[in-house]
Amino acid sequence: MLRAMNSLEFIANQYTHYQLLGIDFFESVQWLEQLTYEEIKEFSKTWITEQQLSTCFVTNE
Repeated sequence: MLRAMNSLEFIANQYTHYQLLGIDFFESVQWLEQLTYEEIKEFSKTWITEQQLSTCFVTNE
C-alpha cells in the first residue's frame, strides 16, 4: 500500500519519528536542500562499504 507523502497520517508518523531522534521534521527539508553533491559523495564513502553492495543482472535468455 502506497502512502501519500502529504497525508496527515504520514506527516504525523514522520513528525513523531523525527522528534524521537531529536530532529525537527519541518526543518529537515531545508537541511536536505542545502546538502551539496560533494557532501553526499563524501558521506557515502564512509557509509556504504563494498561488503554491503550486491549486483543483480536481468537478462533475456
